[in-house]
Amino acid sequence: SLVSLALREVRIVRDGNRLDLRGNDDRLERMAVSGTMFVSYRGVLSHFARSRRLKSVTMGGCRSLLDAGVKDIAGRLSATLEELRLPGCSRIVAPEIQCETLRKLELQRCGQLQSLPCLRCPNLVTLDLSFDTALIDSTVNSAVKNCPKLRRLVLKGCSRLLAPFIHSRSLKYLDISLCSQLNAIDVNCGQLFHMEVGMCMCLHSMNLVLENLTVLNLSMLPLGTLVLSAPRLIELNLGGCFALSDQGFHCDCPKLEVLDVCGTSLTDISLETFRARNTASRKMLIHEGGQPPLDWNRMGPQ
Repeated sequence: SLVSLALREVRIVRDGNRLDLRGNDDRLERMAVSGTMFVSYRGVLSHFARSRRLKSVTMGGCRSLLDAGVKDIAGRLSATLEELRLPGCSRIVAPEIQCETLRKLELQRCGQLQSLPCLRCPNLVTLDLSFDTALIDSTVNSAVKNCPKLRRLVLKGCSRLLAPFIHSRSLKYLDISLCSQLNAIDVNCGQLFHMEVGMCMCLHSMNLVLENLTVLNLSMLPLGTLVLSAPRLIELNLGGCFALSDQGFHCDCPKLEVLDVCGTSLTDISLETFRARNTASRKMLIHEGGQPPLDWNRMGPQ
């Protein structure tokens, strides 16, 4: 009995074609299809997701898949679906997804995706929205709020994000790198153990409460304000944060052992004050580098 079927780059170019599984419809648990760029959900794609036992559905690059089709998949498989992957489905804008069994939702490179209204997935663990260039702050805020078991959130390359608010008791992994317009972020995640935030070239302000994080790399960011509470943090890299000065540096990291401030505008006064408050100050290693710091805004041909 067929339980898993993957059809990669199948060139179905018009509606009316049917998938004949000869009695295997009700046995399939995993279905993946890609390459059906121009056919509609009702005409063809719905036939790939009709087995009531499906646990995993992947439809890649299906440019005619609309919000209504996504809602139908989640609705008809609400008792079994655990993984839904819709990468490159460029006409999805605001799909309604309500599925109690869903654990993984991947909507990468959906260029028109703006919001996730009525997202009700209480068991969702992984949410990947990377390179969704129309995604806005309120969508991220509500998604985190409505998914109490979320552990992995990927927002890499979401170029329209400006100042998201990410508070979660369950989140363990956060990737918000390559967000070109991001200028501020507020993160309060007690279970977070890994955070990616590189190449956010407009990021000026961070407010972070990270109870379990031990290593944090914020190097080469144009930070002017950093408010950080991380009681278990051991290593903090601020190298190349040229705009960071004493006035914007507010860190409570009592167990910090390694601090890299090369290329920042932090002075000895600020560093000594920080060291005095640190319970691990006897073994703290501070890399200061040279002065003055390198200003990225003045780099390039003169």
